[in-house]
Amino acid sequence: MEWNIWAATIRVLVCLPIVAGLAYFLIKHGMVKNFSRGGSQLKLLEQVSLQPKSTLSIVQAGNEYFLIGATEQSVNIIKELPDYQKPQENETFNDLNKIVYRLNRRSGGVYE
Repeated sequence: MEWNIWAATIRVLVCLPIVAGLAYFLIKHGMVKNFSRGGSQLKLLEQVSLQPKSTLSIVQAGNEYFLIGATEQSVNIIKELPDYQKPQENETFNDLNKIVYRLNRRSGGVYE
């Protein structure tokens, strides 16, 4: 019986660092975040947090782009973006921030 306890303890001491190291490696190098099935037609392009549990996102579904608002209780399509173009790698200002700014100005400061 005493040997079983020591054997189990040794297994835990050997396996736990291996599992923790693999988890760290996967999270650090983005393999968990970027996992997707090949040929997926749905892509999250940009996301901004408005409050702790609400976000504004630009989503590509096939060849169409949508501005989506998501809270803990619901997900709503706010607007279809027919003229949206993916930002270039070297653009410094976030397109989603521009859209939020425009919506904020039109609505009289709802998001301020």
